[in-house]
Amino acid sequence: MRRRVGLGIWLVAVWVALEGEITLGNIVGGALIATILIVVLPNPRRPPNREHFRPIPALKWAADFVWRALVANAMVVSEIVTKRQLLEEGVIRVPFPPMSDGLTTLYTNTITLTPGTLVLDVEPDTRNIYVHVMHRKDLEAERGALERSATLIIEAFGSDVAIHQIHSGEIHSGEIHASADAERKGRSS
Repeated sequence: MRRRVGLGIWLVAVWVALEGEITLGNIVGGALIATILIVVLPNPRRPPNREHFRPIPALKWAADFVWRALVANAMVVSEIVTKRQLLEEGVIRVPFPPMSDGLTTLYTNTITLTPGTLVLDVEPDTRNIYVHVMHRKDLEAERGALERSATLIIEAFGSDVAIHQIHSGEIHSGEIHASADAERKGRSS
């Protein structure tokens, strides 16, 4: 009950701020709208395994995505303009944490939308994605960037349980290094 009252006060304050004047009419109108919203759209306690939107982590994820896209675009333009053939293409396997189909789609789309990378296959059962990369020189850095992207997506849109698993180390422990070791062995043979 205390939570609903706090939400109501906040909604009234937002309404008055949007109206631009503190008047009795704006306060009453805001209270009426707040009451309708609270009654029509009740906010049951969110179960810990339900995904939801967090604005600040979403901004961090968006900033990271934009930065990686800008850097990748600069690298691709450099390759085209200088006509150097420094490309060392390859396919890498990257494990990803458990996430819903929607978040997996968001994750793989952000990889594909970044120039120089393309998701070729997603294996939801083994939680692996196969990514074509233009610059294979530093696999650990590429894998680290992709792992960071998955973590940022879960922090922005995932469930409380998934966030706890990531920060407690329950999800990623050893997965990245195991796949890198297997890849090195595959290249050396």
